[in-house]
Amino acid sequence: MINQHTLPVTFIKSATETNRQANSFRFPLFLQPKHRFILILIMPYTPLTILAQQRINRIIKAGDTCIDATMGNGHDTLFLAQSVGTTGRVYAFDIQNTAVEATRALLIHNQLQSRVNVIKASHQVMQDYITDPVKAIMFNLGYLPDGNKSIITRTTNTLAALNASIKLLTTPGCLTIIAYPGHAGGEDEAATIKDWARQLSDIYFQIEYIYPQSSRNRAPELTIITRC
Repeated sequence: MINQHTLPVTFIKSATETNRQANSFRFPLFLQPKHRFILILIMPYTPLTILAQQRINRIIKAGDTCIDATMGNGHDTLFLAQSVGTTGRVYAFDIQNTAVEATRALLIHNQLQSRVNVIKASHQVMQDYITDPVKAIMFNLGYLPDGNKSIITRTTNTLAALNASIKLLTTPGCLTIIAYPGHAGGEDEAATIKDWARQLSDIYFQIEYIYPQSSRNRAPELTIITRC
């Protein structure tokens, strides 16, 4: 994982700039100036969930197909359902009954249940349910808020789901991943996501890593992958 102490306290820069500019700071080992990435540090009070939704909102429109790969309490599912309109479709995945019930209740309360397929299954099998090109996919990893903290996303399952996501993602399309290195197993999961993203072709994908400007070494991290 990134060591924030090797970075300036505030920083926004594109890796497509010249090597001379790129070498004005210390790149973490997993980032190389030749890759198409943007590294951003943000103020600690900026919710990564809101940033992810804001980025997704730039590209989705009525009629699109989207995926909430970790429905949790249904907030991203609701956001996507509101965004795709009456002609769009959202697929939401979770393995916990609590998440499924909470999400269904939230959608019914907002009269948006007809736009969403709520699926009690692991996100790694999303291709069993979806064949259409997908405009946006959202992952919010870790455990269910206010739920059983022993039930967490697993690195192998997450990696399989990310591979499935890339196959489904259309052009232009956006994939957001919020990882939580601070919980048990989370640091390995976050590191695996970085390694996986680094292998994506820099011809077709732009990658953004967003970290809170925080003294906590294991603060949540947002990765945004844009297929372009």
